[in-house]
Amino acid sequence: MKTKLQILKEIIPLGIALFVFMVSLNENPEIRSLAFNADTLYPMVLQQDLMEDGNPLRGWSLTPSPYFFPDVAIAFLIRTFVRDGITSVYLAFLGQALFLLFALLFAFETENKSQTEQTKTRRIIILAYSSFLILFSVNAFFFPILGFASHGNALSFTFICFGFWRKNLRLTEIPFLREGWKLVLKWTFLGTLQILLIASDPLFVFYFSIPCILLAAWEWKTERNRETVARLLFLILSTGIGWFAYRALTKSDFVFIPTGYYTGTPSWNVWEPITTTISHQLKTNPISFYFWIGIIPSLFLWRMVQKRNAASPSPVDPTKNTGESQTNSSLNELRPLIANRILIFLILSAIVSTIGIFISGNLSGIFQKDGVPLRYFLPLLFVWFPILIVFLSELPLNYNKGIFVFLYTLFLGLVFFALVRTNSAPELYQDSLVDCLDTNQEQFFLKRGISDFWTSRRIRIFSKKEIRVDNYLGDLHPEYWQNSWSWFLSIPAQEYNFAVLPGLNAAILKKEFGEPQSVIACENHEILIWNKDSEERFVRFREKKREEIELWHKLTGRKLISPETR
Repeated sequence: MKTKLQILKEIIPLGIALFVFMVSLNENPEIRSLAFNADTLYPMVLQQDLMEDGNPLRGWSLTPSPYFFPDVAIAFLIRTFVRDGITSVYLAFLGQALFLLFALLFAFETENKSQTEQTKTRRIIILAYSSFLILFSVNAFFFPILGFASHGNALSFTFICFGFWRKNLRLTEIPFLREGWKLVLKWTFLGTLQILLIASDPLFVFYFSIPCILLAAWEWKTERNRETVARLLFLILSTGIGWFAYRALTKSDFVFIPTGYYTGTPSWNVWEPITTTISHQLKTNPISFYFWIGIIPSLFLWRMVQKRNAASPSPVDPTKNTGESQTNSSLNELRPLIANRILIFLILSAIVSTIGIFISGNLSGIFQKDGVPLRYFLPLLFVWFPILIVFLSELPLNYNKGIFVFLYTLFLGLVFFALVRTNSAPELYQDSLVDCLDTNQEQFFLKRGISDFWTSRRIRIFSKKEIRVDNYLGDLHPEYWQNSWSWFLSIPAQEYNFAVLPGLNAAILKKEFGEPQSVIACENHEILIWNKDSEERFVRFREKKREEIELWHKLTGRKLISPETR
């Protein structure tokens, strides 16, 4: 049983780290731009549109990674109880941080360790993770690992699924087909989870499915029995069903990929995106990038030196060859196998996901001028951390004092560094643009307006006065991206009466709707506001856009949703 002191030694560092992490969401400008941007708000916009505004799911444009599970599910759960948009974002990231910690603890838990070793590994994970949270609270380079609606949960579930897979590895001689209904339920659960995760985020195939299939194939090659065959075939089947479900979804009207997102032109220049990505990271995050590049070989070099210097185990007295010593001997033989399996999977996941994303990106033309965003390479970005956990956990018990002195010193040093960087008292995020619109809402009857995509999401989620803003392109063509056609086709209870600049062409706005009655400045934005005299112009504008949308549906063979009043 854990004592209160042991619990406090784990809870206090974790609590401090979570506090620093939550503060950084607003304190660090780079992290703030990632945590409160439009892509992060996608699940909450979907929840708001379906549950609060009552619009139908049909007509919605889901992202190429729909994030049904768990991101959208989490957003629905949070927004059911918390209506405030800013608080919802904070809760989502708090959940991300805690869930990744749980995933690591679950993956490293095993019944083949003694209680002492389990406690040691758990303490190492919690202390190291606490330091890790503070590390990317002061540096945005590693922040994508906890990205909400940007593949962060695919990484967490990679550890969850591997932990589940590992805990159910049958090292006995009992054939798989003779297992009871409990084992059948476990495999059914794992298969269903895989299918759901692949359909929600196709990168999960690279993060978990293919690496685990390769690991299962290696086990089949080394063991060659019915059990390993069944495990391998099961993984292939569930992965295939999941991929088929995702492909069926992308061919439906729900997942829309706008022109320019994929060029559709395959590129066989393999090195260009690699060199471009490296050059961009060296230019924007040189220190973090060098740390990331150097940490993994440094860890393996340290492990080689440590193993060479390790003392030889003391011989066992043959006169004391009890059943307990035989059991301990068996466990000692089993532990390297388990540790190696973790290392093999981690390395496979990093390599497979990196190669797979580069190949698929080249074939689809998804890469941008700055190379590949790091949020796609989460296993590679994070792999050094669980490898560190493996190496520290493998050290003999007589190293325990040194391990925890090192971890506590590292943690306190990072806390001090974070405090030094903080220039003011912690404050919650406030969106000055949205606050300005809310303040002027009653005076100018601001209820429904237009803006670009990035601004639209902030206003929709963070407005406390239920202001709704639809996203348009600069030329005032409806932008069908992470929204619904019903925003443009349904007959509104109130017509547009304002537009947010920049992002839209001011000259086209004035040509369409006339000179605005008022212009107010909010943050770095201009708000153009029209009076009732321009209402007919907005009606004609909406009808014209309806004709454009109907023509687009006809040319692309899509079904048009019926107009409804909203």
